[in-house]
Amino acid sequence: DGAISMLRRSIPLTSGYDNLQEIVMAQLWVMAGSLAELGEEEEALRILEGFNIWFAWDAPAAFARAQIYERRGESEKAIQSYSRVVELWRDCDPELRPTWEAAQRALGRLVSES
Repeated sequence: DGAISMLRRSIPLTSGYDNLQEIVMAQLWVMAGSLAELGEEEEALRILEGFNIWFAWDAPAAFARAQIYERRGESEKAIQSYSRVVELWRDCDPELRPTWEAAQRALGRLVSES
């Protein structure tokens, strides 16, 4: 049931894509998020690490990794991942700004704590 649910959640994401790589990336994105929600963080991180070669997915995947690392108390890895988001989305579109600002706040907090 869980696997079917994950695949169903990926269908709306894939409707705007016309190439197989983009569809697979959208499905992997949903899978990584679902795994993280289920507490399968190691597997989620392995999937999210692969997103850094796809520019459009790099910052969102870095943000997701940072949140997992922060939950796990891996501050240095969280700092690196939040830094990546802040760097990549420095001049982002307005709809992405809240995520950029959240990454910047988290980065500042983690740096000041270390």
